[in-house]
Amino acid sequence: MPTATPILGTATAVTITLASLATDATAGGPFVGRSSAVLVLDAIDVMVSGIFRTHSTAPTAGTRIEVWSYSAWDNVSGTPAYTGGATGTDAALTTNARNKPLMRLITVIAVDATVSADYPWGPFSIAQAYGGFIPTRFGIFVTHNTGQILNATAGTNTMYYQVLNFESI
Repeated sequence: MPTATPILGTATAVTITLASLATDATAGGPFVGRSSAVLVLDAIDVMVSGIFRTHSTAPTAGTRIEVWSYSAWDNVSGTPAYTGGATGTDAALTTNARNKPLMRLITVIAVDATVSADYPWGPFSIAQAYGGFIPTRFGIFVTHNTGQILNATAGTNTMYYQVLNFESI
């Protein structure tokens, strides 16, 4: 009798520019952040994880970094329609109280006042965020209200994904 064995793929960097990501002090937010390039993957699930590093100036204690997933589908014209105002590119994104809830919350990271602190997170399941399935296209949106930019050094803020599939043996 055949069995299905889970196979976790190699960790691959998500295309998103997080160095010096600005803080957002918008009331009811944060709404201002950065979206990743869209991912189009054939998978049972995708696990996302990473590390955020705060700035060398103390962040405000009791603030947060939020990680969301936006999704897309092909509308009647065949052009992808993205949730939350995303465009499917590695770009600045300002969403709002109407559009942000159309994305799916992956995690919220509580931040303290420690200078240059690392905040590892994940792995988290994209399928779980969407009720058990992977959207045709999806990406990541990061926003924060720490009172400082994220660390400016390239490579200190990282994000990865790993594809999960099954192999029949």
